[in-house]
Amino acid sequence: SSLLFPAATSQEPISMAGKCDTIYQGFAGCLISLGDSMAQSVRRQREEGGEEAQELDIICKSWDDFHACASEVLSSCPEEAATIWESLRQESRKIQFQGNLQELCSARGRLASTRGSPAAETNQATLRGSA
Repeated sequence: SSLLFPAATSQEPISMAGKCDTIYQGFAGCLISLGDSMAQSVRRQREEGGEEAQELDIICKSWDDFHACASEVLSSCPEEAATIWESLRQESRKIQFQGNLQELCSARGRLASTRGSPAAETNQATLRGSA
């Protein structure tokens, strides 16, 4: 019984606080998963001696997984989601390097978009802050 009491107490503020209070934690979890996935996939691909194009596909697969995770986390709070994406966009502009994963993987996605993907459309709407 004493083990259940702290759990019940810790759940109460979360449910009362609303859906949007945990999106930063969820988004951070998506970012950590992205980093872990990319590191593991690239390491495995290099051990197997694949080509650079295959490595790019693996990286973009990790990026797509991140987008699916982030979109799910942020979908219940569109205003907060727009704020987060805009903040990330502004930060990425400060960094002086050519291209980014969004541009790189989106360009590859457009070439393969003849299949069509409702998730990709949702991700783009979320990025624009209109979801």
